Amino acid sequence: TWSRIGGTVTGNRIRVPIMDLSIYGLFEDASAAAGSGTVSNIKFSNRAFSPSGRLTRPGAGPQAGAPVLVQTTDISFELSAASSVRIAIYNRAGQLQNILTPGQQMNEGRNVVTWDGRDHSDNPVRSGLYIVSIDAGGEQQQKTVAVVNR
Repeated sequence: TWSRIGGTVTGNRIRVPIMDLSIYGLFEDASAAAGSGTVSNIKFSNRAFSPSGRLTRPGAGPQAGAPVLVQTTDISFELSAASSVRIAIYNRAGQLQNILTPGQQMNEGRNVVTWDGRDHSDNPVRSGLYIVSIDAGGEQQQKTVAVVNR
């Protein structure tokens, strides 16, 4: 049996988080029309990251235990149906910092978008907590991520 896992199309690339080792197939779903899917299960690849590249974590570097720079975070989320998705970043004062997707059509299942910690002028944002707001089909979900610039 086949199970839909989703995926986000950006240019000529498809991004999808793979949670289990298995065999996967890639299919085009021409029937995925715009709907009003609900957003759920928002996750970050890094709950804290540094656009300046100053935050490191031990582990998966080229050499065992070597530090890895944490300069971006992948924002993944589930859609219950294909929808137009808007992802915006706000600071804790509620000021809009960046719009990652202004209304991109995304498919049902798990989708992924990357934030590099920059604002709408392409400058690194200040250290602090930021609210990631995902709006799909009129429903909105939010989750907080930390940016650390030392």
